[in-house]
Amino acid sequence: MHDISKRNGRTTFHGRLLAARIYELSAMQRLLMANHPDKKCVVIMWSEEKQALVSYTLEVERVLAVTQRQFPLELPAADYNNAFDDEFARRFGGATLNLLALSNPGLKPFVKFTPAEE
Repeated sequence: MHDISKRNGRTTFHGRLLAARIYELSAMQRLLMANHPDKKCVVIMWSEEKQALVSYTLEVERVLAVTQRQFPLELPAADYNNAFDDEFARRFGGATLNLLALSNPGLKPFVKFTPAEE
């Protein structure tokens, strides 16, 4: 259980911020647990203004319409023993953050993880 900071019976700024983060997390959990009959894509971007990673879910058709002339980076499941495991997720997340940081230099100071040993 998270302690929401209170002072003189009022929730402090830190407490409100923590409550907002908890609400965001529970909203994300509800989104992940919901039944989604339509196929979706996830688009992740860096917002310099908000200093935050921003994620959107979009219909596949909308993403394909925008990306049809782009060169895709495909990662076939067969190349990873038909399993996207913890190590794959760690490397994929790291690679994604590094790719975002290439065109968003403001993100680079936030990217701090240890590269995998080869």
